[in-house]
Amino acid sequence: MARFFQNKNKPYRYSKITLIILGIVIIFLIRAVWNSYTEAHRANEQVQQTQKRFDLLSSKANQLSQSIGSLKTEEGVEKEIRTKFSVAKEGEKVVIIIDSSTSTQKTVKVEEKGFFRRTWDKIKGIF
Repeated sequence: MARFFQNKNKPYRYSKITLIILGIVIIFLIRAVWNSYTEAHRANEQVQQTQKRFDLLSSKANQLSQSIGSLKTEEGVEKEIRTKFSVAKEGEKVVIIIDSSTSTQKTVKVEEKGFFRRTWDKIKGIF
């Protein structure tokens, strides 16, 4: 029994091979955990992007369904035609208002061509 108590006081030492194997196992475990973390992070980002796209597309679908609903009525069809094609019914008059601050005259800028440019244009005109 005295021997048992004597061994208890001595620190236990691991062999170098055991420590090396344990270190390698720990390195592989850390690498596996890191890879899992990065994949989870990437998947989370993709989920967020997909959710944003889904929200955008669902709002567009709602807008389109509202537009289709308005086109099912006579007034909605008339409004859409008047908006897109600027037409009037028989008996209605159309008034076009032109803003006086904008100029209706267009200025044309004539570019002077050099000798080589005029010659090249003449050659192109032949063919």
